[in-house]
Amino acid sequence: MELSEIDFRLATHTLVEAGLLQVTAGEGGFAPVAPEAAVARLLAMEEESSRSRSSELRERRSTLSTLASNLPLLQARASSDTRIEVLTGQERIAKALDGVSVSAGKEILSMHAGSPLPGEALEASRERNRAVLDRGVAMRSIHLESMTRMPYAQAHLQALKESGCQVRMTPVLPFRMILVDGVRAYVSRPARGSLMTALDAA
Repeated sequence: MELSEIDFRLATHTLVEAGLLQVTAGEGGFAPVAPEAAVARLLAMEEESSRSRSSELRERRSTLSTLASNLPLLQARASSDTRIEVLTGQERIAKALDGVSVSAGKEILSMHAGSPLPGEALEASRERNRAVLDRGVAMRSIHLESMTRMPYAQAHLQALKESGCQVRMTPVLPFRMILVDGVRAYVSRPARGSLMTALDAA
């Protein structure tokens, strides 16, 4: 079967990217790469991909470990005189997060389980996140891989990365949680009817 010009260009581009063809100045413009060199290149690409995945796994584990290490502290506080407030409704939760984002001084860690928030809520959070990052506060967040299947959620993740937030993906997360400077946490809880609810522990 004869290839069209477009198919031919796509095929040669793919082979060049894979290291199986090399561009030459001679007639035809391409020459096959020696099998040993091609295999070596493919192995190098696979090793680089593996290193990248390992690095992402270490960073994801570090964020989760930090979040998990603070759970006993939060549980201990729950039985003490420490203030714990139930926030009901997206508007009230957003207002609380707006306030704490101003006071954050070092780092905000978060994990986002469940369905993605509505587009309006994500847009509002992006503005809040940009303001935090502009002040030099570090942000690390872990999101569900399912977010990448929704265009508006994928756009949100890309905007986070471009703003300077460290974003990692994972198949499963237990609940939503935001930890501010290791001393204040917002944890999701079962909704009240159609209203979102969260615990504010400080």
